[in-house]
Amino acid sequence: DSFSDYLDEYRHGLLVLNIKEAGIEEMVLKEVRKRNILNFFLLDVEFPYLYRASRDGERSIAIRYSEDEPIESVNKYKNKVDWVWIDTNTKLPLDTQNIVQLKGLKTCLVCPSRWGRPMDIIKYRKQLKKLNFSLDATMTSLNNINNWTKNI
Repeated sequence: DSFSDYLDEYRHGLLVLNIKEAGIEEMVLKEVRKRNILNFFLLDVEFPYLYRASRDGERSIAIRYSEDEPIESVNKYKNKVDWVWIDTNTKLPLDTQNIVQLKGLKTCLVCPSRWGRPMDIIKYRKQLKKLNFSLDATMTSLNNINNWTKNI
């Protein structure tokens, strides 16, 4: 029932570590790396940690991007972190201009179903295809996986 127990059993996919408590980041990284989990990133770290850790060489952090979180923040951390978390508050915030700025970063998109809009999945997939933009990951629920994987 503990975080360590969970990590001991973790054997699948991308692990997104949504940090909600300042000061535990190093302990979380240590526990994850101790188990040789390689595909992961920290999300929602506080700015002082992001600033310091990214300058100290920690790259397993996601910078957020959405309609309310500017692409300029992504640009500022582009060479310091590996991931960008693309949120879909009310829309898919991607266009031909900003996808160029995401080049070189791994991308994880928040499924619009997480915002109560599962009907937008196919629309977003079509937009992504039109932009010729491939995601590295999508944060979704099990009942929406088929909407992301079936042919459109």
